[in-house]
Amino acid sequence: MEAKLGLCIQEVFNGEKRLFESQPNASWIKGVVDIRNVAIGMAGIESDAPFLLISHSEEGVYVISGLTLSGGRTNDYFAAWIFIPKAIVASFKDDIPALSAELQDNINKYTNSDNDDITPFEKIANGLKSCSYDDKTVIPSISTGERYAVRYVEEGQQAKLLTSEYLLQPTHSKYKGVFLIPKSKKNERCKLDEVKENLLKVTFVQLDSNFPKDITAYDVTTDKKEIEQGKKYLHHEADSIKFHFERKSFSPLDMIYTVKENDNTIKADKLDWKITISKEMFAVTDKNGKPVEGFLLRLGNEKVSSSVEINESQAKNITVEIQSENFEVYRKALNIFGKKIIHIELNNQVEKRTFKVKNILEKNKNIDFLLSVEANKGEQRVSPIAGYRVDKQCTDRLVPYVDYKNSKILIPIIASAIVGIVLGILVMLVFNKNSQNDGEGAATTNDSAMTIQNSSTTIDNKDTIEIDTTKEASGTNSDKNTQGDNQIKQNDNNSENQRS
Repeated sequence: MEAKLGLCIQEVFNGEKRLFESQPNASWIKGVVDIRNVAIGMAGIESDAPFLLISHSEEGVYVISGLTLSGGRTNDYFAAWIFIPKAIVASFKDDIPALSAELQDNINKYTNSDNDDITPFEKIANGLKSCSYDDKTVIPSISTGERYAVRYVEEGQQAKLLTSEYLLQPTHSKYKGVFLIPKSKKNERCKLDEVKENLLKVTFVQLDSNFPKDITAYDVTTDKKEIEQGKKYLHHEADSIKFHFERKSFSPLDMIYTVKENDNTIKADKLDWKITISKEMFAVTDKNGKPVEGFLLRLGNEKVSSSVEINESQAKNITVEIQSENFEVYRKALNIFGKKIIHIELNNQVEKRTFKVKNILEKNKNIDFLLSVEANKGEQRVSPIAGYRVDKQCTDRLVPYVDYKNSKILIPIIASAIVGIVLGILVMLVFNKNSQNDGEGAATTNDSAMTIQNSSTTIDNKDTIEIDTTKEASGTNSDKNTQGDNQIKQNDNNSENQRS
């Protein structure tokens, strides 16, 4: 974007009139006023003496090069008003000093001649170039007071004060205008305030191009104004700016920044954010994953009972100390920045314990012996040997014990008992069945013997018949088999006698 300087030639001699206006319809023209009595008179400027005045307005800055006139009313003058729009007040280079000097030279020529030729001023106005400016440059409001002041300057310092780096002086903004008068021209009749503060160079403050989007920055020096990324904000060297930064999940951060002469880029890595760390964020367990309650927590040198705020840089490397009864002290440098849950595992304190073990070998035959072990502190009731428990009356004595609810030994015992019962039932069933079979076998043998005997009496002269009765008399009872065999032999003998 571009803006253009403005020029107005003013003559105040027995009345005020405008000889030339480069932008007659511009609003800044209204700022061109008669400064005869309120300014020139109060400054005590001699007649026929040049003067240089810087005047402020809400729209921009006026640089007024003039010359007091004699022969008319008191403090009549001839002046050239250069208007610098606010948008480019810090963008032009060294144009204004040279322009002011050229105007002052033409004023001298004009007031010393008898003609009213203003052509030289018109040529200067036509030669004014447009000045480009960046719409991302933020110029603060140009405040203005109601009174005028004077600053006495060294030779050549007038031109310096007209450059873009020094034109806007914070102390000048308290006044309607400030006369720049060489120290050699100092007049004791001056009734204006004198500005003595050191000159401050204009510079710009901006956020770094890589500034995170999730951080909102504010300038709260006077009021809360958001600082936008990519924009430059006009300040002065040595200004003290109070910044306020906000970021999700972090505590708001305030920072006092002193403006330097050159680079004033605010970088995110220079911000030391504060985070809130609570005791509830620490998940403390033993080796078995069992939560440990009632522990003491320290972060650095600070005891944490509920929560504490620490800087981001601290959180990335902070000594965490945890103490709990019967556990070793945990102390380690950790990075807890950005963590929601911090898992800590404690080691049990180990102590040496000696138990008197009651060992039962047989009834009324006991052998007791001593057992030394390393056990977790605080576990006085825990036995180091399976099948034993700590004596209720004496914590350094182990006695045999079976946990019928939880013991793994009980399972095979019960299983064996069930198997034994089942086998016993099966044996009884088999025995009863065999007994029944034996009775039936004996009856069958007797019946066979009787049949054979009857048959033998009717056969008479036939050959002897051999009968194998082992199959008929098979069984588990040997006495009954023998009895059957004897009966068969007897029958055979009777048959033999008959044949004889």
